[in-house]
Amino acid sequence: MNFPVPPSVSDGLPLAVAMVTSATMPLLLIDGDLDVVAASNAFCRDFNVDPAQVGGRAIFSLGRGEWDSPRLRSLLTAVASGGARVEDYELDLNLRERGARRLCLSAHRVDYDDRMAVRLLVSITDVTEARANDRLRDDLVRDKSLMLQELQHRVANSLQIIASVLMQSARKTQSEELRDHLTNAHSRVMSIAELQRHLAVTNLTDVAIKTYLDQLCRSIGASMIADHNQLAIAVDADGSSVAPDTSVSIGLIVTELVINALKHAFPEHRRTQAKSRTVGDQPDDRDARACAGHRSGFRPVMTDAGRVLVAQARTVLSGAARFEAMAAATRDGVEPELAIAIDPLVPTEAFIDSLHALRSEFPCLSVSFSTEGLGGAERRLRRGEATLALCILLPSVPEHVVAHPLLGIDLIPVVSADHPLARLNRPVTRSDLAEHVQLVLSDPSAPEGPRYGVVGPRQWRFVDLGRRLDFLLAGMGWCRMPERLVAPHLAAARLVPLAIADDPAGPKGSLTIYAAHMRDQHLGRAGSWLLSNLQAQFA
Repeated sequence: MNFPVPPSVSDGLPLAVAMVTSATMPLLLIDGDLDVVAASNAFCRDFNVDPAQVGGRAIFSLGRGEWDSPRLRSLLTAVASGGARVEDYELDLNLRERGARRLCLSAHRVDYDDRMAVRLLVSITDVTEARANDRLRDDLVRDKSLMLQELQHRVANSLQIIASVLMQSARKTQSEELRDHLTNAHSRVMSIAELQRHLAVTNLTDVAIKTYLDQLCRSIGASMIADHNQLAIAVDADGSSVAPDTSVSIGLIVTELVINALKHAFPEHRRTQAKSRTVGDQPDDRDARACAGHRSGFRPVMTDAGRVLVAQARTVLSGAARFEAMAAATRDGVEPELAIAIDPLVPTEAFIDSLHALRSEFPCLSVSFSTEGLGGAERRLRRGEATLALCILLPSVPEHVVAHPLLGIDLIPVVSADHPLARLNRPVTRSDLAEHVQLVLSDPSAPEGPRYGVVGPRQWRFVDLGRRLDFLLAGMGWCRMPERLVAPHLAAARLVPLAIADDPAGPKGSLTIYAAHMRDQHLGRAGSWLLSNLQAQFA
């Protein structure tokens, strides 16, 4: 597109004007009077400005006067006078055809040989959607943080209740053996509660081993050692730290070893010490290790109750870890859930490949999926039950939907080789077709809705392509089918194509499959990634 160059600069800045005009981002070149010298095609396109009406006009008179903003005038005047340089300054403008928009503006003077002439280069980017996504992400992070705190609070309360019930039962029972088992179970639950409390405080950061084991062993000792002059637990650890998931395993191992040591390693209540020790600076001993007791050759054995409690603790803590991972992903802009709905005409293989890739890229993302009858995917999208729909949109794309074309589906009229229509040996007419059953793919929720491609009154309606193909092969009627599905049957002469003499769609009708989302619901990071992957798959 050629941009008219004002006479005052036609001799001096043709190259600059050409460069600005062809730029792929919204740019303006203006003079010292704040009149537009050149505007990029991207600026004219993004802000709906006629390129032929831009050159030589004041920037504040562009469009219908919506650019006449006091703040914009003040900024550009300061830059033109040489008193300021604007970088990424955000301001709000009310554009008549697009409403209130948040714009990011950068402006600086352009220095060149003509020192007497003032030229400003201004870049303007519409960041309205980006800021809206930022606010949405911040809200999600805040909500998930509150939910995570609530989960941790409930887990801690549940462990305290279990510990209290075990202790009350231990006090009431008359059996010494059962009292010992209940007391041991209480100690393990309290240790797990301490482990959970410490991990809740550290959140997703690395865990300092010494502090962690100090608190854990202190909790075990408080619940199991009656006389601390007779038994004591000491922790000897360096200053190393480990990841939260590693600390969970270490905590469970240390808990079981120390509890078994306190139970079995000190006969006759001899005065001694149980030591929990980690060594992280020796080549042959890099992992945290725990040892307890003084009798050589003693091998602690986990009790049945211990095995049950450890398994339950792993379940609780792994659930909390998954929740924390989801919260961390949300902070990075990943939506907590992605709901997908597809129409029956969508090819399966490429879609499954994209889902596999999505799972690898976002392992913590919760994905829900549904296959709908014709029109059902769009309906779920409108009701807010799906984030992304892969569907056909007939008769046209609704205004409230953003639709990205993925591929075209060729539909050809076919019939079984032994059907009466196949034996006519001539192009069939719409009158011929009206005498036979048409196998129609339809929306079960709206059977009386729009009828696209329906010829006659005799219709058998289907929701899925597979069952319709079975009836087609059985000679029960005719229909239009995706070429990719019937190609093997055409090659084997089980089906034959129909030549329709007065078919407005021609020998092959084509439908477009779209990836669609609601215009007022922007895709999150995972949804945008899946959309790009689908576009690459179907390209």
